[in-house]
Amino acid sequence: MGANARVAPADARLYSVRDVTGTVESIDLITASILSKKLAGGVSGLVLDVKVGSGAFMSEMAEAEALAKALVDTANGAGCATEALITDMNEPVVPAVGNALEVAMVMEVLTRGQGRSRVEHLVAELGAGLLAQAGLAMDVTEGKAKIATAITDRRAAEVFGRMIKALGGPADFVERWRTYQPEAPAIYEVPAPAAGVVQAMDGRALGEVVVLL
Repeated sequence: MGANARVAPADARLYSVRDVTGTVESIDLITASILSKKLAGGVSGLVLDVKVGSGAFMSEMAEAEALAKALVDTANGAGCATEALITDMNEPVVPAVGNALEVAMVMEVLTRGQGRSRVEHLVAELGAGLLAQAGLAMDVTEGKAKIATAITDRRAAEVFGRMIKALGGPADFVERWRTYQPEAPAIYEVPAPAAGVVQAMDGRALGEVVVLL
């Protein structure tokens, strides 16, 4: 959600001057920008995904930890129960870039329900903490199991379909999502490496969720 005249209006003004004042990297201003909209919306609990790596704003772990701590401390201090995961962004969460391709990946996850992809792992980690926080699961382990079940039995897809309809989209999107997706004029397969692990450009092996605060 972006700042507007009704929700965190000061954030929009502060955001517009960060470039010209050399304060884009200010953890204090990043924290204020992220949390102002969420707290203004009246949420009572948050689980935040703080990215770290070559594809993230915070490329070093120390920077990501500092931002995560600032977010958690500030939100908890404002009365909103909050925790943060620091997760790897040395590669995209899904092997796709662009709105249509990313929606296609989401639909593959929701309708395939196999529970093995990187995005499913991340969703389970984030969602499990929120379920435990809300009292809908006894702990994170039970929360992960509930999320996996919701994907496998297609309840998650069903709810997503209702959300699409409520937002003015087609009522049968979940059943016929491929027909609503634009088609590329040409598709080329790129073979994966025959052996070894895929690594980031700086040579580090790619990881998963690395820290829980």
